[in-house]
Amino acid sequence: MYAALSPAARSTDGSVYKSEDVGKTWKRFDHDIKADATMMGVTLHPRDPNQVYAVSRVGQVFGTQDGGKSWSENRLPEGVRDAYCIAVG
Repeated sequence: MYAALSPAARSTDGSVYKSEDVGKTWKRFDHDIKADATMMGVTLHPRDPNQVYAVSRVGQVFGTQDGGKSWSENRLPEGVRDAYCIAVG
């Protein structure tokens, strides 16, 4: 189970957490990423659970293809405002 978390609805920080026991305990899953805004969504690749992607409100897309060992950051096109979710196909 994954959660995109931030300290407030409009913030300048956020992170992705993972629970392996149906929400009893949580650990930060993203490593060395810096969200510039509230984290709004997180999703897994439908056929590869090692691929996890998350998006911040300002369009930062973070992704891992190795189960969280390393992360990359890409940005949605200039001018994108208020991203609320992310999907992987």
